Amino acid sequence: MTEENEYLLGTDRVELERLKLQHDTWAEFSETLMDRAGFPTGGTIMDIGAGPGYTSLALAARVGASGKVLAVDTSNRFADFLKQTAQSRSIENIDYLVADVHDLPSDMEALDGAFARWVFCFLKEPETVIRRVAQHLKPGGSFAILDYYNYLAACFKPESAILRRIFPMVRKSFADSGGNLDIGDDLPVMLADNGFTVTELFPINTTAQPGSRFWNWFEAFRASYFPKLEANGYLTAQESAEITATLERMRNRPGSYFSTPPMLGIVAVKD
Repeated sequence: MTEENEYLLGTDRVELERLKLQHDTWAEFSETLMDRAGFPTGGTIMDIGAGPGYTSLALAARVGASGKVLAVDTSNRFADFLKQTAQSRSIENIDYLVADVHDLPSDMEALDGAFARWVFCFLKEPETVIRRVAQHLKPGGSFAILDYYNYLAACFKPESAILRRIFPMVRKSFADSGGNLDIGDDLPVMLADNGFTVTELFPINTTAQPGSRFWNWFEAFRASYFPKLEANGYLTAQESAEITATLERMRNRPGSYFSTPPMLGIVAVKD
């Protein structure tokens, strides 16, 4: 398996830039989730599926120099990017572990908290990861999760036949790779079944007009992922061109908007 295939959306420069845009677009919601989780100054927090580490950097600032962030991801390329970024900013409280989140080392130190944003939707065995996190969290430690649920509620208005295809197609491509873009539906019960008490549960959803940051977030996803959908037979070149043309017309049509895929913010405390 190549480095590019370790992560469904890739690890190349285009995806690095898209992930940075995504982080910035949804940063306020991530910060709210961290606030509700109560991650302590001086604590040790694991960033699960850290990718290039944009959230790890935010967590490192939150726990302070006396704390530590353990960034876990399967990608060596992302690990090198985070290491270089941290070094360039003189940040010394981030450790990077290249590992499968399904198989965390048994000798890890005890954690004060864990954070996972858009990670469980990619996982083939999400409950295994919850069990692994539970093993390493201290009693009273918080597990904060942001992920998709009820994905097909996302839509563009005014509707068109070609735009109605987008979200079912993306959902199927994730499912065919072992992921689940409705995983948020199941996470609260999985957490409760594995030694957690869910203390916070709140929806995250917004609407976006053309040119807004949330609209641009979708456009960046389309530019990064739709060529992969074409390459894997989910979408023809003609259909992709029709989607592009339809969205271009929507940009110039007053009242057009995009309702983002619903997400769920969850805070669970280890019993």
